Amino acid sequence: MSDSLVTLMYLTFPSFTEPYLIEVAEALVQQGKVRAIISATSPDIAHGASNGPSRELRRHIYYLPYNPIIHIIKWRFFLDFAHAMISNPRALMSLISASRKVRKGLRNAWYHIVRLLPAVPYLRGILHIQSSGLIKVFPELLEIDGVDIIVTLRGMETSVTPYYDDVWRGVLTEAVFRRAAILHFVSDFLREEGYRLGAPRDKAVVIRQSISERFFTLNGDVRDEDPIPVILSVGRLVWFKGFQYAIQAAAILKDRGREFRYLIVGGGELKPFLQLLIDHLGLRDYIELLGPQSSDGVMTMLRRASIFLCPSICESLGRQLMEAQAFGVPVVATNVGGICDNVSDGETALCVPPFEPEKLADKIEYLMDNPDVAQEMGRAGKTRAQRLFRVKNEVLDLTAIYSELGNTKASDGSK
Repeated sequence: MSDSLVTLMYLTFPSFTEPYLIEVAEALVQQGKVRAIISATSPDIAHGASNGPSRELRRHIYYLPYNPIIHIIKWRFFLDFAHAMISNPRALMSLISASRKVRKGLRNAWYHIVRLLPAVPYLRGILHIQSSGLIKVFPELLEIDGVDIIVTLRGMETSVTPYYDDVWRGVLTEAVFRRAAILHFVSDFLREEGYRLGAPRDKAVVIRQSISERFFTLNGDVRDEDPIPVILSVGRLVWFKGFQYAIQAAAILKDRGREFRYLIVGGGELKPFLQLLIDHLGLRDYIELLGPQSSDGVMTMLRRASIFLCPSICESLGRQLMEAQAFGVPVVATNVGGICDNVSDGETALCVPPFEPEKLADKIEYLMDNPDVAQEMGRAGKTRAQRLFRVKNEVLDLTAIYSELGNTKASDGSK
């Protein structure tokens, strides 16, 4: 049984922007599957308090020290070292060896060894690395002995970054693909991208990412009705989200004499450019950049939305599309990447090629003119989300691969 216990490791846990991760971890803890939860960054340093894990879940969470020097001064380092040496000497020795190799000597490695020491007692059985960002920070994790590693690949680290970052491509293809026992892709699209990069087919599994259960329990039929149509987008204001094309589509709708409000939720480096574009096209009275919002804020906006717009030119998954469908909001989206896994074109969404604002405007206008079609698409979206995006589905699939990996290890050990 102990061989199938898993240590979950996150870059930041909990994170208020991803409440579904808390819910998945809660369910795994309740089932007795979790040995420990390791977070490389404490939430007060990164994103502030989240909606809050239960007391039982908090008992399993361990935070890596943010400042190793202070950690040493306060003598916590020596307690961590003694605990690691007594409880898991094999992992400790392999961590030191791997870190020296990766960092080109102990002089450069000590900082990262000190940070990882609190995790060492729990690096046995199964280690589930939940973010590729962890591997960028701690590549030595992949070389620790005595642990079966699962790596979750959620997005750009598979579909975009390898094509412009040769260093990361090397880490992914030569270290992650080699060392991981299981490569967990969150969509069919990402698995295919992994295959293109050389991911072993016998290691690759697809387990769909879920969304917070709150999007199902708080998505009642009572909606906030606005006198004019409300178009909503949610996403970071970065180049691959394609918001400049959505703004151009809004300008086309304005020129056609359409009344609407377009609300964009999210923050990012392109905000000044997008605001300048809005002003240049005379859309200040039509479009509002609302900045980042919590999941509760997103749900408030979804209650107002008549149409959800996703204009991405590259999208690995599109969690916001899953949330919109759960709330019964019809979708207009580009047919790129993981979007095709998340919506059903013609049933829950109307899809168009990327880079074509006029086609976005045409589909938005069609839904405005055909409210019965929009309502039917919204109902179909709710049904699809209920079937595919529930936390219980993800937990069931995860426990299956944990058990399979644990049983395989036990079988190998008995030979």
